[in-house]
Amino acid sequence: GVLRKYVNYDFPIFMFQMENLNSHDLYTPLRQLHPKDLKTGKRYPLEKMMRIKTCHGEAILAFFEYEGEACKMFMPKSYSDKLTDADLEEINNKQLDLILVKPHYQTFKYEVRERE
Repeated sequence: GVLRKYVNYDFPIFMFQMENLNSHDLYTPLRQLHPKDLKTGKRYPLEKMMRIKTCHGEAILAFFEYEGEACKMFMPKSYSDKLTDADLEEINNKQLDLILVKPHYQTFKYEVRERE
């Protein structure tokens, strides 16, 4: 009776939508890190960086290897303001490392360098 009004029984459409969500990089079951998890000066092999839209505006999501595990992390807001799509494409076409240079309470400074 009452429950039927609030439940959507259209499972095939729901399953199709979930498959689309799961195929997107943002929804991969990767471990999400916080900058505090990284060690200063250590090189982390960068797989790619991509621009995404969030409820707080645009952001840059970095995918890299951390202790042998594929992970993702949101970069500081200044990265989405300064990096263009052409910059991201150039970064993604090179073998680069992500390096935490300076940790701070709310601001973290990074470098992206050629892989050694």
